[in-house]
Amino acid sequence: MGHKGTAMETGADHQTANHQTDVAIIGAGPAGLAAAERLAPCAVTITIVDEQAAAGGQFLRQPPPEIRVLNWLPGRLYDKGKSLLNLTQALPGANWRFGTTVLGLFENDDPKTSGRYPWRLWLSDRNRSWFLNARKVLIAPGCYDRPVAFPGWMLPGVMATGGLQAMLKSQQVIPGDNILFAGTHPLQLIVADQIVKAGGKVGAICFAQNLRTLFSAPASPAALWASRPKYSEALACMVRLKKAGVSLHFGRTIVSALGKDRVEGMVVAPLGAGGKPNLAAQESIAGDIIGICFGFLVSSELARQAGASVTWSEAKGGWIVRHDRWMHSDRPGLSVAGEITGLAGADVAMEEGRLAALGLLRDLELLDDQQCDRMASTIRRELEKHKLFAKHLRRASRPPKGLLDSLIADDTVLCRCEAVTAGELKSLLAENPTLMTANAVKLLGRAGMGPCQGRYCGHNVQNLIARERNASPESVGGFTPQAPLKPVSINTVVQTAESPSHQ
Repeated sequence: MGHKGTAMETGADHQTANHQTDVAIIGAGPAGLAAAERLAPCAVTITIVDEQAAAGGQFLRQPPPEIRVLNWLPGRLYDKGKSLLNLTQALPGANWRFGTTVLGLFENDDPKTSGRYPWRLWLSDRNRSWFLNARKVLIAPGCYDRPVAFPGWMLPGVMATGGLQAMLKSQQVIPGDNILFAGTHPLQLIVADQIVKAGGKVGAICFAQNLRTLFSAPASPAALWASRPKYSEALACMVRLKKAGVSLHFGRTIVSALGKDRVEGMVVAPLGAGGKPNLAAQESIAGDIIGICFGFLVSSELARQAGASVTWSEAKGGWIVRHDRWMHSDRPGLSVAGEITGLAGADVAMEEGRLAALGLLRDLELLDDQQCDRMASTIRRELEKHKLFAKHLRRASRPPKGLLDSLIADDTVLCRCEAVTAGELKSLLAENPTLMTANAVKLLGRAGMGPCQGRYCGHNVQNLIARERNASPESVGGFTPQAPLKPVSINTVVQTAESPSHQ
């Protein structure tokens, strides 16, 4: 596959070499790649920014250039994505910025350039930071595994299932000798199957919901037809895993991780009344790695920092960005696509990326309304089919109500960065009855003040406050994202230049 390296590989004579671009695409996953593929042939300079060393996102995570992986990502699930990746290897007018983080997104306040380039991106790689001015911005950052707190979740060896998959996809690394899975999402089956195929051992997979709920069929015939490859692949995974001797458990959840210095196993229990584990029937399963997958959260921090309006949806992944039929947010010149609009998978992300690209070409007056509507009609039909299945998958894989809250003990750490426990936050709320928001609790309790800025504790803290205050998570609000959104050295900030060529 292509897209290796961190330098701008094409279009060095374009405006991006002088820190300006027509369209900045943030995220080189399925949504960003699909948008770039539509935009590039239309006399538009585009800059694609991604933190990884190569394009593809988590779904199509590529091996590093030093490692050759034979038969990379086999199976029908990846065919469309791999085809798109091939199409985007040499796009005209495209400038790729890999290994680059977007620290912030602002209105351009330079009177010399703000008229034509109203947006300014603050970018950083390992050695420097600089600004990029853009006429339009498309944010397509994907999602990440939902952090789930329970006794022992901070032990070395407790991992997100997505993290396990990333190691396997990109480097064929199996991080343990006996891997266990616990959660509610069918991604567990896919990753477990990939581990077994790579020569690893999977001891057990525990789904909190029952088998009938997990494999229930969509009510819509169109959604059922569109989801055939996904269903057949999941069922094939189950058959192969059973043949490999993997124990599959349904209606059972993890309640704690075992071990002193690292994982030695997990304690599981069947679900009782109200979706809570029946601790009287708990049992232990030995293993040295635990993959956790109770769903995902959308990466909407950058859009929120830039001022885009969001709405709260637990089912769709947290704070999702509001948008119109052309994927515009309510900030002029700022579009969104993919998981940031609601968890829906790679197929929806690709179609939304294409739709967002048409909207941007319409804004740039490179296509008229009639052309855009005609080209978008097929995209919208495909999008609706895939969205129906995504809605069904979210419903089938969501954790039973009350389960995740019941796993948190008072001495369970919620904020890893600042080592704040659930009990400490409850005491803080009891002592300060006027604290009603996540931001207020952050100021007094320090949860969310660490390097991750609340990405890994914000959801749990927000839900804990809502529970203690008998309020909705939406009214509690999330932590306010602020630049720099990711950790960066003070020296890099001090030496920020107007463009890479100025350093």
